[in-house]
Amino acid sequence: MDKKLKAAVNMIDEVCAKFLGTRQDHIVLTSALQLIV
Repeated sequence: MDKKLKAAVNMIDEVCAKFLGTRQDHIVLTSALQLIV
């Protein structure tokens, strides 16, 4: 995994934990990120 992508995923994980707390949102955001990157 790309370092930049990994950092972004970690950031999303933190945001999800703080504001959403749902794993599904994390998965959606991660797949969206992978499409972008």
